[in-house]
Parts: sequence; structure tokens; C-alpha cells
Amino acid sequence: MSKEPFAVVVAIALMVASCGDVYDLNGFDYEPDVPMSDTLFNRDILVMNLGDNLPEGHKPLDANDPLYFSLEKLNSTNTLYKTTDRWDMAFSGQGRSSITTNNGKVAGLGYGSSAVGGLYLAELAYSIIQDVP
Repeated sequence: MSKEPFAVVVAIALMVASCGDVYDLNGFDYEPDVPMSDTLFNRDILVMNLGDNLPEGHKPLDANDPLYFSLEKLNSTNTLYKTTDRWDMAFSGQGRSSITTNNGKVAGLGYGSSAVGGLYLAELAYSIIQDVP
């Protein structure tokens, strides 16, 4: 058996094994995007024990410390992702009762990000909604 193919396999294995954590430009761990479906869908999302998944440094009772939530990951997102499109909704204010969507062009928590999110308030009972507007 020739030594050249074996050397190539070993070199590739070493390159793969030497890869460390990937960081983005802000210097924190990068979480790769999951490819999104291009179809429109509607589903109920039940989040249980969100307080168990708060990023380090969050003060749950502080009205000035918003919680950034990703609908893609169904979990809270690190506060360092504030100016990215890696979160969809932010809960802030007293008791986290103020809901903001991530939109980089609108003054708010997501201002300056590349996100283009929005919020639609349907003035219907939840049980009546059949279609996504």
C-alpha cells in the first residue's frame, strides 16, 4: 500500500481534529444557523421552565434586563446577540410584560440588527384563529 493516500487521510484527520470553537466577530461562541423552511406554518409553542435556561448574568427581576427569545431554538438567547438576528422576541419591563420584536430599522431593543421581524395582534379569541395572516 502506498504511503501517499495514508498521509492524505492522516493530514485531513489532523485538520479536522485541530478545529476548535468557532467565534463570531463579537468574540463569543457561535451557534450555527439551522436551515429554515420556506413554507409558512402556524403552531402552538409551549415553553416550560424558561427560568432554568436564562443566560448567565440575567437578573430575572430587573426591569432593565430584557430576555431575548429565539423562536427557532425555542429558548432564551445570550444577551451578546442583541444586535444580531439570532433572537425574535424580547420580554422586558416590569415582570417582563413588554414584548418587542427584533427589527433593526425600528427604534427598540433590536435597533441596528439585520432582523426584519414584526408582530401582528389579532383582535380575535385565540380559539377562533384558523389561518395565519
